[in-house]
Amino acid sequence: QYPRPSRPAHGGQRLVGIHPTARASLAMVPQFLESGIIDANGICVYTAIGICNAGFLSTHVGMMDGIGERSLISVAIGSHFIGGLCAGIFGHLLFVLLG
Repeated sequence: QYPRPSRPAHGGQRLVGIHPTARASLAMVPQFLESGIIDANGICVYTAIGICNAGFLSTHVGMMDGIGERSLISVAIGSHFIGGLCAGIFGHLLFVLLG
């Protein structure tokens, strides 16, 4: 095991309990915000999609292979992709209504 840094590289709080791929992409948000690439609404949408799509490929390929239904991999990935889009749209709507 590699030693863990005492402080996250992005300078914020540790993102505990989040899938590593989502954690890695969310760690870039403060840099996007500082450089003006993204605003608060964009962060809401980006976070919703990132959390929903965590483990996107690795989850479905392993799961469908494990139950012997490799033919359903594309269907599972497609439905997960649609779920990510819905999460982004819902995140945007919540931001507009409550923000």
